[in-house]
Order: sequence, then structure tokens, then C-alpha cells
Amino acid sequence: MASPRKHPAVKVAGGLARGFRWPLMIYGLIYVLMFAAVQLAMSIFNMSEDSAASLWGGFGISPKMFLLVLGILLTPFMLPAFVANGVTRKRFVQGTTLMIALLSVLFALLATAAYPLAAYFFDQAIWSEQMDYGQLFTSSEQYGIIFLDHVLQFFTYFVTGWMFGSLFYRFDWKWATVLLFPAMAPFIVVEAALSVSGIKEHLGLSEGGAVTVGVLISFAVAAITVWLVYSMLKQVAIKKKAWV
Repeated sequence: MASPRKHPAVKVAGGLARGFRWPLMIYGLIYVLMFAAVQLAMSIFNMSEDSAASLWGGFGISPKMFLLVLGILLTPFMLPAFVANGVTRKRFVQGTTLMIALLSVLFALLATAAYPLAAYFFDQAIWSEQMDYGQLFTSSEQYGIIFLDHVLQFFTYFVTGWMFGSLFYRFDWKWATVLLFPAMAPFIVVEAALSVSGIKEHLGLSEGGAVTVGVLISFAVAAITVWLVYSMLKQVAIKKKAWV
């Protein structure tokens, strides 16, 4: 019995994942080692509670920056190869969005698993939980909200990087540089939207209402960003070499 044909977008997502498998594997190893190093430093160097919380917060920024950079590479290095093999720009955008979503979920699972482990180390040091809890959650035991918070942030940073790379591929570098600043809006808006305390203060909502508004705004921003990328790429001329 013949296996069902895969949707072209699924094939694109698989191809992109294979193309980035080595950077992803290397970063995954580095991420685990970084986490271990943070916990080791906390225990060996007898850090103060505030210093340890600051170190944890800095560690949490790493995946966002990695996905941002990975996103920048998507259009200039992947679009020409896929179009040359008969993939339409629409299918490329669909497949890339799918791959970004799947990797955001994977990274969010890793980040979610790290929080209770870090909380355990804090507890062993007889510290109160003063880790950087991000936006939506206030405890390392809120696994569902921790996961949702990280999925939204990782996806937004990833697609923002994708938009950065697409700007420089679509436009002259001077115009792209000018447009780079407003292109930062997605992750800035999402960071603000996921700030429950800020939403509660400005809109007078309950905590649950603030979370709902923040999540809806984040989904809308992500969808608009993907649409903007597609608008730039749907008729873009394919360059033989990246960044030329």
C-alpha cells in the first residue's frame, strides 16, 4: 500500500530542519552544558541570591537570540535552493512557518523542563524563588503557562529574525537598514503584551483577563509578521548568491 503523499509545506519544513540539524544539535548540547554550568557556578562560588537570579535570567535570553539568528538565515540561504527545486514561495513560507512553530515548541519544552530543575537548586541553596519568571507565570510549577509563554516568545523572535533576513534579501541594504528598526516591533510588542502586570495596570483587567489579552495580541503579532514576510517574498527576485 502506497504511503500518502506529504503536503509540500511539510516537505519544506522537513528539509529546513535537516538543513539546520547540525546548528540545532550543537546548540542543544551547548544549552544543556550552559544550564549545568549555571547551576555549578551557583553551588561552587557561593553566589548571593540576587546574583544567582541575575545569572539565571541571562541564561534564559540565550535561546531567543539563537532563534533570532537562525531566522535571519532562512530567506537568503534557504529560499533560493527551494525555489530552484520547484517549491513555490507560498509553500516555502508555509513550510518555514511550520518548522518555526515546531522548533519553538521543542525549545519551549526544554525551557519548561529547566525551570523546576533550577527551582530545585534554589531550594537546595535555601533561597526563595526569585528567578526571572518571564511574563505570564510566577511559579516554577505553572508548567502549562511556562510552556505557552516560551512558545510565544520563541516563535516571535524566530519570525522576527526571518523578517530581518527577508528585508536584506528583498531590499537594498540601505533601505533594509532603515526598515530594520520598525521590524523590531514584533518581539517588543509581544514582550510588552505578555507582561501581565503591565496589562493589568493599564487596562484594569484581572490576572486571567490580562493573560488572555496578552496571548491574543501575541498570536496576532506573530500572524501579521508571517504575512509581512510572505508579502516581501511572494514576488522577490531570486539571487544566485546570498547577500549580493
